[in-house]
Amino acid sequence: MDSRRLWGVVWVLWAGLALASPAQDLLDEVSRLLGEYYGGFSQVRLQELKQKYQGELEKVCAQEVSCPSNKAYPVIQALVAEYGDRHTRYFTPEDYAEIQRRLAGSSSSRPQLGVQLQVVSGLEGLLVVEVSAQTPAEEAGLRRGDRILAINGEALPQAEGERMEFLRERVAAGMLLRLTIQRAQQRLELEVLPRIISLRQLPTLSLRPDGVAVLRIPSFSGYQQIGPRIHELVRQPRPQGPGPWSLTCATMAAGY
Repeated sequence: MDSRRLWGVVWVLWAGLALASPAQDLLDEVSRLLGEYYGGFSQVRLQELKQKYQGELEKVCAQEVSCPSNKAYPVIQALVAEYGDRHTRYFTPEDYAEIQRRLAGSSSSRPQLGVQLQVVSGLEGLLVVEVSAQTPAEEAGLRRGDRILAINGEALPQAEGERMEFLRERVAAGMLLRLTIQRAQQRLELEVLPRIISLRQLPTLSLRPDGVAVLRIPSFSGYQQIGPRIHELVRQPRPQGPGPWSLTCATMAAGY
């Protein structure tokens, strides 16, 4: 066999391995499921998205002979996010396992901050939509409405689909983090040390200075305890009488 023919065989074998990579298989399967089962109102054309993010996956896997499936996670998350449907999301196996732990009201499997975050199109960074009680985030002074712009001086990626993974990698290390926060017109620096936390988030009741009672339901995880806790809270006597009520429920966001 001459050298040109040998190199041709090697190239075909390498290309076959690359095309059969777990990352490519996962992107293909997600695209298939979206094409067969998505029934929402998004007007985005799946085929166009698939072509766009196929190119992104090829860039990510350019140095891999057989690209592992985890390389496809941020690519798929960005693809699904571009649908623009808040009720359609992609969870990695790790995220899904954490959701099951949250529903059971158990402890996290990795260090966390104790916040729920959301990517808002057109806004820099990650929006804090909920801060859980007795967590590193609460102790550090994070608040709902804050936006995390940078970690240890490194700005979050411009690409919306990469921001959660950027944060996750740094939080999972369990090391002290310096967060750059945008709060209204202020830019603040907060230090927070991630740790294993309880994922049980029960409702709370607070009374505003104007007499409005605010019942917050930050999560429906551990849902067997939510109803009894709400009944317990609303039965508690309040010094200013019943007054008007305000009910705040959770939005679907990623917890870290």
